Amino acid sequence: MPTVLRVTALWIFFSVWASLTGWTLSFFNSLHLSGYLIALVFLVLPAAWFWSTTKPPAKITYGKKLTLLRLWRQPSKIAWLFIAALVLAGGIMHPPSNYDALTYRLPRMYYWLQNEAWYWIDGANFRLNIAGAGFEWQSAAMVMFTGTDRWLFMLNFITFLPLPGLFFLSCRGFGIRPRIARWWMWSVPMAYGITLQASSIGNDLPAIILFLGALAFAAEARRGSPLLCLGISALAAIAMSAIKVTVLPLGLPLFAFWAWTAWKLLPPLRLLGLGLALVPAFVLCSFLPMAWNCWKHAGSWDGNPDNRNGIAVTHPIAGVVGNGLNLVVGSIAPPLLPAAGSLSKKLDSYLEKTDWYTWVQSHYPTYDLNLDTEIPSEENSGIGLGISALLALWFWFFLRGIRAIRLPRGDFVIFSLCMLISLFAFVLKAGGDATARLMLPWTPGLVISCLGFCNTIPRLPRQAWALIPAFFVIPALLLNPNRPLFPVHWLASSNLLPPNLAKRIDDVYSTYAARHSLLEPFVFHIPRGATVGFAGEGDHSPAGLITPLNARIVLDLNRANLSKVQWIVGTQPGIEARIGVKFSNWSEQNLAVRHEVQIVSKVSRGSETWFLLQRLSATAKP
Repeated sequence: MPTVLRVTALWIFFSVWASLTGWTLSFFNSLHLSGYLIALVFLVLPAAWFWSTTKPPAKITYGKKLTLLRLWRQPSKIAWLFIAALVLAGGIMHPPSNYDALTYRLPRMYYWLQNEAWYWIDGANFRLNIAGAGFEWQSAAMVMFTGTDRWLFMLNFITFLPLPGLFFLSCRGFGIRPRIARWWMWSVPMAYGITLQASSIGNDLPAIILFLGALAFAAEARRGSPLLCLGISALAAIAMSAIKVTVLPLGLPLFAFWAWTAWKLLPPLRLLGLGLALVPAFVLCSFLPMAWNCWKHAGSWDGNPDNRNGIAVTHPIAGVVGNGLNLVVGSIAPPLLPAAGSLSKKLDSYLEKTDWYTWVQSHYPTYDLNLDTEIPSEENSGIGLGISALLALWFWFFLRGIRAIRLPRGDFVIFSLCMLISLFAFVLKAGGDATARLMLPWTPGLVISCLGFCNTIPRLPRQAWALIPAFFVIPALLLNPNRPLFPVHWLASSNLLPPNLAKRIDDVYSTYAARHSLLEPFVFHIPRGATVGFAGEGDHSPAGLITPLNARIVLDLNRANLSKVQWIVGTQPGIEARIGVKFSNWSEQNLAVRHEVQIVSKVSRGSETWFLLQRLSATAKP
């Protein structure tokens, strides 16, 4: 078994174990370090058994030895190694600052850990409850063992490393020629969203690696150990479904390829036994636990009954048009677009006058074209212009020199059709303002579906063209507001730029730099171990207040837990909405203002006044 598969299997085991441990320990109210240490045995023993079982019987030589000359002849590999080094440097130099993660993924994880069990969080941000929990359980395990969230980016960086090898093995599993698979294995990881998330705490990249892991292990089953490989493939798909609800349609192509392979390799009784053995993992480690909790507490498996949260598309045509436009925008985004703000305003003013755009917005409440981003960000980026340009050039030259269409295998045809069905299932229903990013897990499968029809490499300067994605993604990586590797503040303070642009740069990068410790100014005024109520608005983050774990007890403030908190941190609208008391009456509820600070959480929102309140009497009633 190739080393990349053996290493990936360990990650799949960890992903499944993290979800299983999180839900099980929550059931026993034992979500603490001792519980994790006991549960660690159930990860180490299977992993050690697998590693020893799959160890090659003798030393195997995979082709010629790697030399500097051979490496120099593969510039795409050099580019990927250089990008991987930049990704690692960015993760080491900067704390986690992914907006979605800081707004609800990390807070919900910390809430669960301090409660020592999962619980339904009654607060202003519905995403604290309805989002998939797979990545949060991985993060919880790492925070338990390291004591900090500073190194959580390693969860994504580790998954970034085997991505080229898994893509190659997945391509070969469908009969794609080795030269074509090698050509693309270094390029696909250079998509904007994939590279930018590799040192982040976003949860799209883990879904990608689990998707490719499921494909690669199903393909490896044909070479040997079919029962073991198909079992690991199924575990990868199960773990992927726990990451986020939006990737559930990808289960269709995975199941189609897995079922085709299993039917060819396993007798009916062994296939039935494998299916029965996987049932406990599917029940406890997939999206099902979160779906059940959403149904129990909200009345719908997705936590959004009757579109209560306004995040679903209410008409399929609106979904196709809106998500299609966002996908195009995410596929042609350049690495730098200084005029993005003015361009977005002009386009919005034009589109808002058109009937079709108004109709789309009426059936797509959260729709946003996302044209106002000067630099690609991990919160919104798709594949980017580099991969799109390379695909376009590849097929242009391929069609010019085509002599005969290669007839693909039956399993490939079924897989490709299922990929298209899953794609349409997503765009028809999915809402949100980051379609290009949410569709990143589809990228490897769609590229494989395209390459499967190529019988030759196009006649073009092969190695030179392979560098196109790198030339586009490196500027975005260096100037990434979450983790800049270029001294942008020096540039903003110089006289080289117009004042408006310099101020914009300073505002953006200063806001991003403060995200992880946003509410830290209040921490010095709160005694250690105190109970604090967080009262931000829906898209605010308790970052800086909730870390480190157990330094203080933080509750998402509501009327039910108001009597439990000694301190309150929030904005005036947030506090008033949560406790139902106007600012002028705070003193009547024995709430005294102790501190106030001007904080910028998002550049688009500008500066907001945050308050620190102290409850003067524990007997005050809301």
